[in-house]
Amino acid sequence: MHFAYIIYSPTKDKYYVGSCEDVAKRLAKYNTNHKGFTGNMLDWEIKWKE
Repeated sequence: MHFAYIIYSPTKDKYYVGSCEDVAKRLAKYNTNHKGFTGNMLDWEIKWKE
């Protein structure tokens, strides 16, 4: 089953919308130092999922 989600970074004051099968695992990836839009900040938090 796939989920849609919205995460938020207080540091960037930005939202990001995505979808995946495992939201917790995906959030853990966002909160690591990697390239891309979500990679610079380590404070992403889930605001909504369905």
